[in-house]
Amino acid sequence: MKQKTEKKHVRIKLPNIVIPEGVSVDISNFLVKVNGPKGSSEREFINPRLKMEKQENKISIKPIGKKVNKKDKMHLNSTAAHIKNMLLGVKEGYECQVKICSGHFPITTIIEGRDIVIKNFLGEKVPRRVKLFDNINAKLTGDIITLTGNNKEKLGLMGATLEKLTNVGKRDKTRFQDGCFIIKKPGEQ
Repeated sequence: MKQKTEKKHVRIKLPNIVIPEGVSVDISNFLVKVNGPKGSSEREFINPRLKMEKQENKISIKPIGKKVNKKDKMHLNSTAAHIKNMLLGVKEGYECQVKICSGHFPITTIIEGRDIVIKNFLGEKVPRRVKLFDNINAKLTGDIITLTGNNKEKLGLMGATLEKLTNVGKRDKTRFQDGCFIIKKPGEQ
């Protein structure tokens, strides 16, 4: 005879996120809008098992059901971490640095409007280009591209896109070490 296995319920500490001064938050249904000195950010958290409320200068996230399992705890903490990143982004902003390395051919990098153009990568005649995401700014100083913005996820994705743009294809990666590489991730000191 098979026995029923019950899901284990866990105790959790409900996150209360403090809203910093100079930052305004608006929560409607599952949409969270955050405005601050470094711009605005919004994100939709669709999870029918969670309830978000703004109370004075705090955001509280609670599970709807009385019984909470590990999956609910995971969603609760992930949502709290995303909201904290949004609050920090609109208050202080994030920065990502990408280093341009060239060993074989001198790489020329320029910023044309909202595009980053990489010329002469491994001697190629056709330049490689990537368009900057919304609300992300780029600055080129020497061989370092500094990306700034208020969205940590988009900033990290932009750095990874630059790395992927200069991926060495079917060549020996120990000999051809040319490319763009992230040296400072968003949120690192």
